[in-house]
Amino acid sequence: PSWASDSDEAGFCNCYCNTSEDAGPDGPAFPKAQSAWLYGCGWGLRKLVNWISKRYNGPEIVVTEGGWSLAADTAEEGVADAQRTYYYANYTSELQRAIYQDGVNVTGYFAWSLMDNFEWERGYVERFGVIFNDFAFGSDPLSPPGPAQTPTARGQKRTPKHTALWWQQVWKANAVVDPAPFVQQAHGPPPPLAASLRSTPRRRAFFFNESASGSPCCSWDKCGTCGDTTDYCKASQAHCEGDCGGKWCPGGASPSGKGYDTPNACGANGPDLAYACMDWNVGSNAMMKAAEAEGVGSTHFFGVGSFGSDGSNMGKCYEVAIAGVEKKGILQVVNQGGDVASGQFDLQMGDGGFGVFDACAAPTTAGSPAMFAGSTSDFGNQYGGWKNKADCSRLPSKPQALDQLPEGEPDLARSCEIGFELGVRVEGGENPKILSATRVPCPAALVALTGLDRTDGDQKETHGSGTLTRMMDCCKPSAGWIANVQSPDPKHPAVIPCTADGYTRIEVQ
Repeated sequence: PSWASDSDEAGFCNCYCNTSEDAGPDGPAFPKAQSAWLYGCGWGLRKLVNWISKRYNGPEIVVTEGGWSLAADTAEEGVADAQRTYYYANYTSELQRAIYQDGVNVTGYFAWSLMDNFEWERGYVERFGVIFNDFAFGSDPLSPPGPAQTPTARGQKRTPKHTALWWQQVWKANAVVDPAPFVQQAHGPPPPLAASLRSTPRRRAFFFNESASGSPCCSWDKCGTCGDTTDYCKASQAHCEGDCGGKWCPGGASPSGKGYDTPNACGANGPDLAYACMDWNVGSNAMMKAAEAEGVGSTHFFGVGSFGSDGSNMGKCYEVAIAGVEKKGILQVVNQGGDVASGQFDLQMGDGGFGVFDACAAPTTAGSPAMFAGSTSDFGNQYGGWKNKADCSRLPSKPQALDQLPEGEPDLARSCEIGFELGVRVEGGENPKILSATRVPCPAALVALTGLDRTDGDQKETHGSGTLTRMMDCCKPSAGWIANVQSPDPKHPAVIPCTADGYTRIEVQ
C-alpha cells in the first residue's frame, strides 16, 4: 500500500485539522498553541506511530518536526514557556511508551525549533524556539505589513527558555524527566497539557556503561555494569537503592563475565555470551515433558515470556486462558517487557519475531555471533515472525553451534509450526485474546528449565482480558541477573541462560 492511498482512511487528516478548544462530553479541551491550527494531543502521536507501524509492517519511524508556538514580546515573557515544556514532556513520554510498551520502531524525534525564527507567512510573530531570539537586524521593507511581523531593533540577544533547560537535563539524564521544576517560575497554574503527563508514570531510560575503575556508581545488573542515569541516582546509595531501584557499587563496575553475570548477546560482543534457550519455546519437547511431569500435560502447556513493562513480575507464574486454545498455559515471566503493553503476555515461541533486539540472525543488534545461520529476512517480520504456517519451512533448522538437536526436540521450523497447531499464533498474523490470567505457584518442573523461582509464589493475583503476542529474540532475558528479580528464591535466584548452541546452560554458582 502507498501513503497516498492510505491518507484518506478514518482518523487521518491530510491538512491541519480543525478541532475545538472547548471541553465536551467526551473529555477536556485540547490545549491550543499560539498558532491557529496547532493543538496538543500527546496520546494522539502514540496512536499515530502505532498505526503506521501496524499498517507498514514495523518500519523505522523518525518524527521530523514537533513543536509548540507561544507569543512573547520580551525575553522575560519568552523564557516562562511552561506550556511548551509540558508539550515536549508529554509528546516524548508518549513516544517512549510507543517504543518500550508497544514495540514501535521509533528511532528519532526532532524538536522544532532551537531558536525563534521566520515562520513562513507568519513571519516573526509566532515563536517556536526553545531559545528566545531578540531579533535586531532592523526593519525589512519587503516583510509583510504589520509591526508584529517586522523584526525589532534590539540587541539580538538569545536567551534559553525554561524548555531549553528541561531538554538539557533530558540529554544529560537520558530520560524523560519531570518538567515541574523547570516551570516553577512561570506565572499562573500549570497549563492543561500538564494533566496528561502527571496522570501516567514515565519509564526510566538509561544506557549501561562501565564506570571508571574505583568510581562509585548505581547499577541495574549487580555491578556488572553501571547505569549512566540521572545525577540523583548516582548521588548516593540511598538514592540509588531507594527511589531508583538499583544497586550501589562502591568500587564501581566489576564485570565478571561468568555465571549470572555473563554478558547478554544482545548487548555485547565477545567470546563468552549468554543467549535465550530454545527449549523455552512453547511446545518444545522439554516444555511438554515438564507439563507431563507435573501431571497436567493433558490440560496445560508451559512457556515463558514477558508480562508487564517493569521488573516487578519477573519470576512469577500465571495460569492463562486463551481464546480458541483448548489447553491453558502456565507461563513464567522471565523478561522485563519494556515493549509490552498492559494486559499483554509476550510468549516465546519458534520464530516469534525479534522485536527491538536480535541475537538470532545476522546482523545482530550488538554485532555478536548469531545463534542461527542466514539473515534476518529468513525469519519473516521483525515483529511476530512469519504470519502463516506454510512459511515456517523457510527457517534454518538449528543453531549454528549445535552439532545435533537434543533427542525429541523439534527443529526451528517445526517449533514454528507447533505454535500454530497449539493455537497460540493464528494464520495471518493475528494475536489471540487472553481471557484471564491468575497467578499460581511455579511448577517445579518449569523452574528446573528456567532456573528461576520466587519466595512469594503463594500470593494471589488476578488479571482480566488481554492479548497474547509472541517473540523469539535469542537474547539473555532480564531475569538472568539476580539483582533484577524481586523476592528471589535463594536456590533459584535468576534465569540460567544458554550458550550460543541454544541448549547448553551457562555454568552458575
